[in-house]
Amino acid sequence: MNEAILTRAAAIVNANTMHGGAENPVCVLTQIDLDGAPTAATITPAMADGLRWIAFCSGRMSNWAKRGEK
Repeated sequence: MNEAILTRAAAIVNANTMHGGAENPVCVLTQIDLDGAPTAATITPAMADGLRWIAFCSGRMSNWAKRGEK
C-alpha cells in the first residue's frame, strides 16, 4: 500500500483521539452480539499509535461493556 496514504491515515487517527488533542472524539464500533445480531455504539478513542493500535474508553457499567454478558 502507498506509504504516504498510511502516514496520512495514521496522522488523522492520532489527531482524533483525546491524547492527540481532539475535544470530543467519537468512534462508532460495531460487533455481533451473542444472538448473531449486529450492534453499534459510540465510544471514545483515548489514544493511538498510528494504525497499529487504538485505545478506547468505556465505563465498566456502560452498555458497551455489558454486551458480552448474558
